[in-house]
Amino acid sequence: MLEEVINKESISNYNIPVLKTVIKHVEDNGGRILFVDRPKFPSSNLSKSEKQSNFILWNNRIIKLLYNLRLISNGTRERVTRSYTQSPLIGATPNKLRKNYMVNEDCENKFVRVVNGYRQDTEKELTENRNSIYLFGSSLVYSVGCEDKDTLSSLLGNEIGDRQFGVINRGVFSADVMNSAFAILDTQISKGDIIVLYGLNPLSEKEKTELKKEANFLDLAEIFMRPHSYGNVFFDLVHLTPEGITQLPDSLQRRLKIILKKEHLQQ
Repeated sequence: MLEEVINKESISNYNIPVLKTVIKHVEDNGGRILFVDRPKFPSSNLSKSEKQSNFILWNNRIIKLLYNLRLISNGTRERVTRSYTQSPLIGATPNKLRKNYMVNEDCENKFVRVVNGYRQDTEKELTENRNSIYLFGSSLVYSVGCEDKDTLSSLLGNEIGDRQFGVINRGVFSADVMNSAFAILDTQISKGDIIVLYGLNPLSEKEKTELKKEANFLDLAEIFMRPHSYGNVFFDLVHLTPEGITQLPDSLQRRLKIILKKEHLQQ
């Protein structure tokens, strides 16, 4: 079904048709879906840490340009470029192909446990006799830089505190929204489950506007624009610190309650 949708669209115009197919798949199986646009890095009134992240971005771009112009060697580029490997990352695992989408390589250490391609926030995902809230997305859902107890899915589970739902992390490092779309279509969804697709890269603003007309949509893009009192919530221009992630579950829980209430009224 998805292949037919893609074949009908140009390579630059298939995002929304694919996501409409995902919406239909979820709803046909009795589930609900919520799309979430991630917080954006602030554009002004930057903190000292945010100014440093901004400097690193432009420094890396200049170094890459000099390398492309063959004005510096690869060794020099590697020596002066600050990359993710030098960031305070915890558990940035490599990827592997599963069918037509990527998952994480399995691993286990004192900070991270990845089993069957996905991060485990507890020793065992206890989903018997209750529905699941699946969080799909990239490293933002995987929660790079966070121990298991501080991931978005773990904190959302604590915030919900409801034995009706188990929150399951389906974040994949370096994945985009299309990778999540294929993964959702390969997920066994039960009636009452909720799918959250967090982070909409590489959708354009026009595509996001169109998507808002098709499904539940939570826009978190502006929540960390300064001034705010949350402290340093970004450790680079995309990824959130544990302090930043802590601010998200309340917004997610409130929107999920609205979705559940709306469904109850329609029954």
